[in-house]
Amino acid sequence: MGIAAKREGWDIGEITAEVNKKMTLKGPRAIESISIQLFMPINLSIERLKVLQKETEDCPVIRSLRSSLKITVHWITNKRRY
Repeated sequence: MGIAAKREGWDIGEITAEVNKKMTLKGPRAIESISIQLFMPINLSIERLKVLQKETEDCPVIRSLRSSLKITVHWITNKRRY
């Protein structure tokens, strides 16, 4: 997201994240899934939010991790979930 914002010349403000993991119940302990809640600035436009969401989906780190565990991202801005 930061690379896309810098490329576009956007000041996207402060973004915070809350990450929760769920462990497997059987077999050797491993992370089964990760849930990420991204708290976006209230003044972020829907258009910019959509660009940042696409950038996140195209992130090579997330693409690599998704092959071994479930990742869910919730976008929260202006008290709404996307």
